[in-house]
Amino acid sequence: MTRGWIGIQIQPISPDLAKGLGLNSPRGAIIAGVQKNSPGAKAGLARGDVIASIDGEPIRDAHGLTKKIQNMAPGSSAQIGLLRNDTEKIVTVTLGQLPDRATNQ
Repeated sequence: MTRGWIGIQIQPISPDLAKGLGLNSPRGAIIAGVQKNSPGAKAGLARGDVIASIDGEPIRDAHGLTKKIQNMAPGSSAQIGLLRNDTEKIVTVTLGQLPDRATNQ
């Protein structure tokens, strides 16, 4: 079975982090790192971006984001709704295949 991959490291959003980001509640997942030459890097995802939705579906937490991406087919495209510097943005990412030994998104 192949799984989708975008090559980012994520972390959950705590209530304190949500407050610092100006969010009403802890939702979505924050990007802690982006792997060089990964699908996420090629699409322009950056450390500190908050991923709020995939293909218009809200992302509740980091686990939900991981599950959603890994259930998508490599080679498919995803519309990622994110919050960057208090601005909402939509980015299209073409998913790669999750490497066998990787634990990242």
